[in-house]
Amino acid sequence: MPVTKPAAENTDNPELPERDRNLRDLAYDRLQKMWLDGTIKPHQWLSQRQVVEMTGAPLAPVRDALKRLEAEGLVSLQPKRGIYTLGITPQQISEIYEFRMLLEVPAVGRVAERPDLVTVGRMLSVSKALYASRLGTDEDWAAELPQRIEADVEFHRYIIGQFHNAFIADAFDRAISRQRLYRLTFPGSNLRDGAALAEHIDVLSAIINGTPASAMEAMRTHLGRALRRTLDLSERSD
Repeated sequence: MPVTKPAAENTDNPELPERDRNLRDLAYDRLQKMWLDGTIKPHQWLSQRQVVEMTGAPLAPVRDALKRLEAEGLVSLQPKRGIYTLGITPQQISEIYEFRMLLEVPAVGRVAERPDLVTVGRMLSVSKALYASRLGTDEDWAAELPQRIEADVEFHRYIIGQFHNAFIADAFDRAISRQRLYRLTFPGSNLRDGAALAEHIDVLSAIINGTPASAMEAMRTHLGRALRRTLDLSERSD
């Protein structure tokens, strides 16, 4: 399932030659996947040579990808020491969700006013199928988790995309990148009970029904519950 990235995402260094931009994006995407699958962990030191070997990209594009990750708050580049991978605190999680609440609640109201029924219907079908999955083993869960994360990111990016504002899309994407860290900082955050998917279904159903007020309330409920779930897990991890 393709995930549409914000238009502003690949314009942070337009002076790079096209080949280097492609390699930079390749290195960035591979590093992001390593965050998600746990290959890269919070509070870890890496050298540029290690990152080059891990991504299979040349040094110059890797350096540019690392600068982008530093701007997103995922790493700290320390001269003569290396690359330090960052974690995320409960306070930062609260701030991210406050930011998202300010954006996503009004955005989903816009979506419900003039919904793209084909796109929203497809996302609703995917959410219902994932919610209905019965993942009996750790292996089943590990295999399906990337699809669940991808569906989650696509859903929220679609909502934010209704602003048609590259600055907002870029700021939102940076917030989402930082939020992904809690899946590593607090490993129990990948809950299997399907609560988030059920909330997505409520939001998408309200959009299809063309009821902006209901869609906004469903999104407000979803983000509020997601924050409480995350903070509860972080407190249990202390």
